[in-house]
Amino acid sequence: MSVESFLKSKTGLEERLANHESTETLRGNALELQNQLNQISKELAPHDLQKYSKELDELLKNINARVPPQVVKLQFKKKPKPRLFQNRSKKVTSNERITQSQMVSNQDFNIVQATATYENLQKCTIIGTHFINDTGSLTFKDLQSCTINLYEATFREGSIIISNCNDCSIYIHTGRETQLRLHDLKGCKLMIRPSQAPQRIVMERCRECVFHEVCEPWITIQEFDNLALTQEEQRNYTFVSLEDWW
Repeated sequence: MSVESFLKSKTGLEERLANHESTETLRGNALELQNQLNQISKELAPHDLQKYSKELDELLKNINARVPPQVVKLQFKKKPKPRLFQNRSKKVTSNERITQSQMVSNQDFNIVQATATYENLQKCTIIGTHFINDTGSLTFKDLQSCTINLYEATFREGSIIISNCNDCSIYIHTGRETQLRLHDLKGCKLMIRPSQAPQRIVMERCRECVFHEVCEPWITIQEFDNLALTQEEQRNYTFVSLEDWW
């Protein structure tokens, strides 16, 4: 895979999006482009890597926007596995639709669709306990004091985007070809368990975040707002020992 081939494929995807081709086909092509970007990342200057990564994020966002809004169903017929993190939220049994103008508090959500968005939640728990589909895209945004707990990888290939979250506990089991992007997180605790190491993580504008030290050998973190960082300078995240954990 060369840089020229990647750019040609990206231009082709942009043209097919403008021509309103099949959403599922376009999503698969976008995820494949993200994998190609990973392969050529060492050949790119830092600002080019950041530029192309943001462009792919925007492409995937535009593709997903063509899918009608989904109703997030809350299912509790099966008892969830024991939680890794403490859960103080309540169980609910009715269907709940999450919109940007609605803040929801103290509820549990089971992930039942491989492509979904969870937003505007406070003191809620989002649980994923099983594999759903080969491809998918999960977005978590505008969360306050929530727990995200994906015991098993929801999909093999796709993207997980977590943005604008404060004081959240996050456990993510990623699929073998999953992009993980963290934007505007503050005071969050994270445990990442990849199906295939190393798991590349893109961080941007994150502050005071901590990762469990056990996952340090499994992950590679790229801070897009701190690409010129030297080892002597302070990073926007740390790894903590087990005794300092929950």
